[in-house]
Amino acid sequence: MHSETAYEITTQPRPADYPAYLLAPEERAMLPSEIPPGVQMVTLPGGIRTLAYTQPPAPAAPPVPVAQPIPAWAKTTALLTPTIGGGIAAAGIGLSYAAPGLIAMSQALWSAVALIGRANGTINHH
Repeated sequence: MHSETAYEITTQPRPADYPAYLLAPEERAMLPSEIPPGVQMVTLPGGIRTLAYTQPPAPAAPPVPVAQPIPAWAKTTALLTPTIGGGIAAAGIGLSYAAPGLIAMSQALWSAVALIGRANGTINHH
């Protein structure tokens, strides 16, 4: 991390007979009434009893939501959507096939209008 430190770090060699942990005295060093809140006497896996900070129990998990049934209107809409889409597609295809006929009918109607207009004398050609 830092190449320089503000002080020199030294370690003291440990004697060979030095225990890995210090044994607790036989008499209690602290009365139970002196133990601060959040600290309890616990027994470690090796059988040693010591004071330790304990954590409060985890809060209960929120309830799992129950699956709601699908409303009838949603089922109906879901079933009708492809039908309506298919009907619109069929109408589009039908119009594309009918387009030449519709154009021909449109021209025939304009010709009929022109014929009626000429017969009444409302359309003059110069």
